[in-house]
Order: sequence, then C-alpha cells, then structure tokens
Amino acid sequence: MARTKQVARISTGPYPNLSARQFRKATEFERKGVTPPTTNAGFQEQSGSSASSLPVILDESRDLHDTSPSESALTKDHDAAESLLVDYGLVEPQTGVSNFDPPSIVHARGSPHTVASSSVQLTQPMPVFRAEAGAIANSSQGTSPSLKREADATAIPTEPPAKRIREDSYMAQPSFQKHRKHWDVDPLINITIERVGFKLRRSRLTDQSGFFTRLFNINLGAPVVINGVTVKRTAWEGLPLYDISSEKLCARDFETLLDAMENAIVYSLAPPPFSVAASLLRVSTILDFPTFRAFSVKRVQSFFPPNVEHVSLERIDSVEAAEAMLLGRMYDVPGIVKRASYELLRTSGLSHADPDVPCHDQMHQRSAEYINRLVTVRRKLVHFWVDWGLNTFLDSVCTSTVECTAESNGQAIHDKLTLSSGLFKEFVYDPVCGLRALIEADWEAQGFCTSCVEKRRASWVIAREKVWGQLDGWLGLPDSTKKSV
Repeated sequence: MARTKQVARISTGPYPNLSARQFRKATEFERKGVTPPTTNAGFQEQSGSSASSLPVILDESRDLHDTSPSESALTKDHDAAESLLVDYGLVEPQTGVSNFDPPSIVHARGSPHTVASSSVQLTQPMPVFRAEAGAIANSSQGTSPSLKREADATAIPTEPPAKRIREDSYMAQPSFQKHRKHWDVDPLINITIERVGFKLRRSRLTDQSGFFTRLFNINLGAPVVINGVTVKRTAWEGLPLYDISSEKLCARDFETLLDAMENAIVYSLAPPPFSVAASLLRVSTILDFPTFRAFSVKRVQSFFPPNVEHVSLERIDSVEAAEAMLLGRMYDVPGIVKRASYELLRTSGLSHADPDVPCHDQMHQRSAEYINRLVTVRRKLVHFWVDWGLNTFLDSVCTSTVECTAESNGQAIHDKLTLSSGLFKEFVYDPVCGLRALIEADWEAQGFCTSCVEKRRASWVIAREKVWGQLDGWLGLPDSTKKSV
C-alpha cells in the first residue's frame, strides 16, 4: 500500500503553519537579506491542515490502515525539529544543551512519539508547547474531523481547575447588619426560688422588670434586699446564680409569670382563670413587672366588679373571694376588696378557714384579722336588714283617690311577702339583694296602689345604695367616700 509523505508543521514563531522545510527556507531567506514569501503558496509542498496550537502535527496523508509512522519519516521529523530548536536559539548547535523537555510528536491517530536524540538534551518543560483546551479547539478549525478529535483528546490544561467555594465560607463574613434591639447577646443566668431553679436570659427579665434591672446593676458581694426581697448571688456551672427569697414569693407564682411572658397573646385572646390572674398579680407586684401587674389587676377586677349594680343572686366562690380580699389589701388593689368582702359576708361559713385557699403563711395570719372585722361588719348588715326588711311604712299616708290596702291591711300584706315567703330569712346576711327582692315583689297584686308602691320602691333603692356606701367605712377601706368605678 502506498505511503504518502509526512510533513511536519510548526505552530510557533514568526512563520506559523509552515512545514519544517518551508521554515528552514524562510530562515535562509532572512539570513541572505531576502524577504521570504508571506503566504504558504511560496512554499507549497503538500496541502495540509492548520494546527496553530499543537507543537508538531503529522498530516493525515498516510493510508488509514497504516497505524504507525515509518522509521525514515520519524528520523526526518526529528531532524527538522532539532534544526528548528537550533534556529530559535533554544539549543546550542554542537552540544545540544537545552532547558526544555523533548517535544512530543502527536500522530494523527493519537499515538504520541517522543523525539529522542543523543545530541539534544531537554531537561525542563517547554511552556510554549502546552495549550489550553480552548486554544486547541480554535486551532482545529478547518482541519479534518479526525484531526479535531485528536487535538481535543491531547489538550493539556495549563492551570488546575478552580476550587469550588464552600457554602459555609460565607458564614465567616456575614453580609447583614445586626438589629439594634432584637439581637440577643445577653448571657444565661440561674435563679432559684424555694429551691426551684430557673435558667433564663437576663434580658428577658430586665426588659420587663424594674426589680431585675436594679438587681443586675448591683455588684453583689453580700446579700441585698430590694423591695423586701432578699437576693444572694453565687455561681453554678459557670453561670451566676441568684437565690431570691421572700415570704410573699413562691416558685409557682414565678412559673406563672414566665408562662404569661411566653403566652401574652394567648392570654389577651383567652383571659386566664382567677387562680392564674391572682398568681400573676402577686409575683408581678413583688418583682415589679408593671405591664403584667396592670393586666392581672384588670383581670381580677373583672371577677369582682365594685359597683352595687353587679351584685346579684349569683354567688362568687368563697375561696376565690377570700383570696381576692387578701390580694386587694396586701397588694394595693382596693377596688376588689369591697365586692370580695361582701361575698364573704353573705356566706354562712364566714369564720371557717378553708385549708384549700392557696395563700401564703403571712396571708393566713392576716386573714384572721380580716375575718374578725368581717364578723363585726356582718352584725351591722343584719341590723340594717332588720330595719328595712321589716319596715311596713305604716307612718306613710296614702294620697291616692283609688282604693288602697296599704293603710287598712298593710302590715298583713307585708308579713306575707317577707316573713311567710321566707324572703326575710333568706337575705338576713345579704341586705343588698334582699332590698332588691322587695323592690321586685308584686305589691300591686296585693292591693297596693301605684302611688304607695312607687314610694316604697324608691325608699328601698335609696336604702340599697346607702348600705353599699357604708361598707367602705365598715371595712376600713382607704377612701370610704370615693365611689368605685
């Protein structure tokens, strides 16, 4: 099978895309001072492919079934390459000493052959012979498809691929601004109340409490007393430990406060029961949480409205009434004392101390004093009810022109509606509701004229407001003349 001539082409220097023989002729022209041809037409030997980025490329003119270059072709190519290196000054003509590795002859079928020569010693890599894949792709334009594939396959990158940026590397330098308020940097602290420990953020307390704001601004060396509360500071597990003690403060109330801080919105939508509101009132007053105190006072007052119009036959639980009375006196909520006291006054077990009342020892001690006062007030209520419940208004004169039984049979009718019906006995400790019962009785059906009924009802309304007003003084409330709203 016939073999075609192999032509080595050079991709660098002032005359790219020339064969080795063309390049040598060009350099000879320069030495003689003759301008060499500017195109390949002047050096036409054999049409070949352009390979501007490959070091040495053999044209694919050989028979496709011949898989290896002939020895003579390799020798000629080697001689041409050596001559080019000498012409470029990369090696010395005689010694062949150089600082570059021998170039690789890349066969068109992809079989590399290293140029070996005893006279040419190449010791360092030759950067000019290394090209990036992109350059090889560009240089392969206009060549045969197989040559393009071989050029792409032999591309050697000059630089290692860039390292992929780790996602967590952005965390080292945040690109945001810290909020001036909602950026919690406060340390944790430990608090103990009744030997129950709580681990909390300091700002969680100082944002709401004047007590804790003052406490954390004091350098505690010895126990201190703030608003009647004793505080001792130690340390536990590397954190400050504040032991808080007071005869009015308990761990359960402090837990209620923390729950309220977490469920403030829930409490506004679904107000807590009296027991929770009372607990919150105690702890918010002792530890100076003004927002939660205002909420708890309003909630407790909703159970014990102070106006006489709210007093009805529906009784309030006596246990809650006793606690509300003590809360009002001990924690400065006088608006609930009057109604809570009246609820106790109209119960039959006034002197009975209920052990289930969730009060502290001091509250139990004071309750005896308050109960003694209530017993005295109850006697006054009984006397008041006797005076008004048995009053038949016999001294009044009927001025009506119609027939009226108020003067002729008034005593009997009154006894029937009060004594015989059991009304008088039922309200002996509750004149406020007893007077209302008299007002609502059907006196007209018993023969009383409209004038007499209106006169009596007006008197009972006045008496009802009178006894309710006198309760302030009887109970010893701070301002007995001020009307509660």
